[in-house]
Amino acid sequence: MIKLNYLCILAAAFSVVAQAENKLADLPYVGTAPTAPEPAGIKVTAKVDAKSCNFDDVSAVASKAEPGTQINIPAGTCDWGLHSLTVGAGVYIRGAGKNLTTILRNPSADTDKAAKRGPGNFLITFNCASGKPNTLSNLALLGSGKDGEKQNGSDEKDNGLHLYGWKYVNGARVPSSCEDFRVFNAKFSGFGFSAITINGNPATTRGVIFNNDFIHNYTFDPRSKAVVLGYGVGVFGDGSWPDLALGTVENVFIENNYMLGNRHHVASNNSSRYVFRYNTAIATASTKNDFSIDAHGRGINNGSKTGSRQYEIYGNVIDTDLAKGDAARTAIGLRGGDGVVFNNTVGSQFRYGVELMVEGASKLDCKPAPDGIADLSIWENKFLMPNADKNGVTSVCPDAVKLERDYFLQAKKAYTPFTYPHPLRQ
Repeated sequence: MIKLNYLCILAAAFSVVAQAENKLADLPYVGTAPTAPEPAGIKVTAKVDAKSCNFDDVSAVASKAEPGTQINIPAGTCDWGLHSLTVGAGVYIRGAGKNLTTILRNPSADTDKAAKRGPGNFLITFNCASGKPNTLSNLALLGSGKDGEKQNGSDEKDNGLHLYGWKYVNGARVPSSCEDFRVFNAKFSGFGFSAITINGNPATTRGVIFNNDFIHNYTFDPRSKAVVLGYGVGVFGDGSWPDLALGTVENVFIENNYMLGNRHHVASNNSSRYVFRYNTAIATASTKNDFSIDAHGRGINNGSKTGSRQYEIYGNVIDTDLAKGDAARTAIGLRGGDGVVFNNTVGSQFRYGVELMVEGASKLDCKPAPDGIADLSIWENKFLMPNADKNGVTSVCPDAVKLERDYFLQAKKAYTPFTYPHPLRQ
């Protein structure tokens, strides 16, 4: 039996490699991230069951939950409208399964108009605190765009899960952190702004998002008839500009997720740090004009004090679900920050494999910008576009983001990727 299982695993590995070598010819994909085992390291001191998945029933137990409490939400489909659940630090929210427990919002026309005038609305917010990790698993969160490719009903203020690492001290809001959080075996679909948003001190915000599905998270603007916003995961710091921490645990890890039709599968800003590894990330007809993988620089219009601090992007399959002859813009688009990009497989229907930019600049206005790319290493990626050179890298502003000064096409010295799988998955 052990030998048979080993052979099955080996056959599956060869199948993945063969698929990449065959230019991923069996797309469009129809699938989800595999279910991951429950990590043994989650510390639970009490378990409580909500009577149903209705907002009032879940809120009733969440409002009393102490750190270490696991809240079980039973199977069912429940519309929370514009309600937003706020949960304390150290609490675990667990559904019956991502295909069994579904929380959605389906606002009426009147409430939808009210939402557009108000602040961003999250379905669930974890108020993080140091040493009290939060967890969410085994349920689906659906935004107003629901679950379809042509989901024009989503709104730019429509958000899913919020890991909120700020706190108030003497009436002032100060940065804190979300430490050792876990999000797994869940589905996030139809959110106009971000399926998961992470805010906090980037030097200490850390955790892992794994084996989830992120499907069609974007905002469609009917006036311009274009997709204008939308992230699978948005990672945002506090503007403090920490040191580089490549290859360490002090990052937001996004690994082994299935991501389809999000405007950016991941986006970052304001001194954030993230690792995006071993994901399947697919652009669709709605999202083909944007970067699949994104990192912002400092910009005058994006509301951030600083740009992205760092990123590690490796081991991913980045592809498209497009008609023959159609093309998507860019697999990996970087507008600032530093890091590493290696061992990714990029599908044949992208125009650019890695596109390097200056935030807010055009080809006619290529000037170096604060927090721009200054120490980026790119190596051993596989680009399947017919006319791609061996590097697959394009600098829009080659004098402002310069080869052998700001970015390098070889492995980064003294760099070792952090342990995989992430220890919080064990």
